[in-house]
Amino acid sequence: MNNLNLSTSKRMLNEAKEFLPKGVGSGARAPFQIVASKGEGSRIFDVDGNSYIDCMLGMGPLILGHRNPRLIAAVTEQINERGSMYAMAHELEVEVSKKIISAVPSIEKVCFSNSGSEAVMDALRIARAYTGKEKIVRFEGHYHGWTDMIYISSFPALDAAGPREAPNRVPDSAGTPELYGELLIPLPWNDVEILGDTVTRQRDEIAAIIMEPILGNSGCIPPKPGYLEFVRDLATENDIVLIFDEVITGFRAGFGGAQSRLGVTPDLTTLAKALGGGFPIAATGGKKEIMDVIVDGGTAQAGTYCTNPTVMSAANAVLDQLAEPGTYDHLFAIGEKLGKGLEDIISRAGHPAVYQGAGALFSIFFSEEPLTDYRQSTPLIQVEPYEAFQSAMLKRGVWFHPWPIELWFMSTAHSQEDIDYILNVAEDAIGEVK
Repeated sequence: MNNLNLSTSKRMLNEAKEFLPKGVGSGARAPFQIVASKGEGSRIFDVDGNSYIDCMLGMGPLILGHRNPRLIAAVTEQINERGSMYAMAHELEVEVSKKIISAVPSIEKVCFSNSGSEAVMDALRIARAYTGKEKIVRFEGHYHGWTDMIYISSFPALDAAGPREAPNRVPDSAGTPELYGELLIPLPWNDVEILGDTVTRQRDEIAAIIMEPILGNSGCIPPKPGYLEFVRDLATENDIVLIFDEVITGFRAGFGGAQSRLGVTPDLTTLAKALGGGFPIAATGGKKEIMDVIVDGGTAQAGTYCTNPTVMSAANAVLDQLAEPGTYDHLFAIGEKLGKGLEDIISRAGHPAVYQGAGALFSIFFSEEPLTDYRQSTPLIQVEPYEAFQSAMLKRGVWFHPWPIELWFMSTAHSQEDIDYILNVAEDAIGEVK
């Protein structure tokens, strides 16, 4: 597909700017070049009639691919036979809760919400209620949603971020009151010395440390050996709640999330994305004594759409399929084959390339060396070789995010033939990149 016609997509994106901010329904979609018409299995189709192997998968949720038959059948049956909304207790609440608790090592009780941002809000409130403290340690480059209480120093401009040892509090959005920043302590990730010194000084103020156990919002960046173990011990010794934001890694880095893959368990965990297979559901879970502040401590956690039977039927179907033997063997095999294959192809073409992966998610950087934190990865956001590579691959029928800090995702619908095709056309596409 060397001459890609996107005339209808371009016209529709331009027209949409009259009606939608940035011309899209979510600001993160602003750099996209195509307008989708439908998805099927591992493929997505645009309004110009082009077909692409989809390696973005809705920014991660579509772990079963597009329109998975068993998932769609379960949701359709629920809506047609029993209804879409109760705002009352129902059987699926308990059924899905049991499956999550069985899968994720740290979770003993769980509550539900509708998005990853909401799940983080729940986790922070629960941690503060449990400890009686208010400040939160968060790390640069880790994304925990776009609410005012945490959307500070997620992605600070490096010229505003301040010294690495004591970063500035930088709001990520206009309209965020500076007051919220006073409750946050931003730090660089993967640095035991800076974190240890900070906690020693401020242990009596810190309610929680929140992090992505495998960083997935500055590219795919793993923790350094021993880092998670250090943080786990540090939190325990200082009466601090450790929160793993597994909105991305939950049910992707492994059936039990990154914590099961890496062998370190937090006190609280947030889940979303893959849990719903494309339906809007999120969860916050953890130790019973911590989660019970919702019951005994008067801690508010609610929402009209929480545990609505439509999304719970979706999560139930997703968890059943992911639990089947061999599922993760397939996801990990194709993810590693594609990621390592792309690294090799790009390197042989004379470009620096680094593959960093965790099962069904990975990133490719045009970089000389592996990345360990946000301040390393952020200069690569606008790297021209990656943008040119993405455009060249788009012409050949492969869709992934045009920014290198975003992830490649695999689904159960991706086949070995899909991976072979992508690697084959990458050999040709990299030749267009200067």
